[in-house]
Amino acid sequence: GTLQAVIARTPVKHVIVASMGDMLGGLKGAIVNLVVRRVKKMVPAWSLPGHVKFNAVLKTGATIAFKPPTVSGDDIAFLQYTG
Repeated sequence: GTLQAVIARTPVKHVIVASMGDMLGGLKGAIVNLVVRRVKKMVPAWSLPGHVKFNAVLKTGATIAFKPPTVSGDDIAFLQYTG
């Protein structure tokens, strides 16, 4: 299944969507994303209303001062590995 198919039945509030060319910068990243989506058709059509693009999150975050969170030994660390 996909997130699109199940998100309505979950408590998920925020979705950040990354694209293959996001970290390649400007023109190169845009070309990679175009080729992956339109030429090679590697990305199926999808709809996630309210999603935020990864690069937009980075841009917004760059304007905010970092405030370290308070953590304890009872906190859970979650590392998502998809490769």
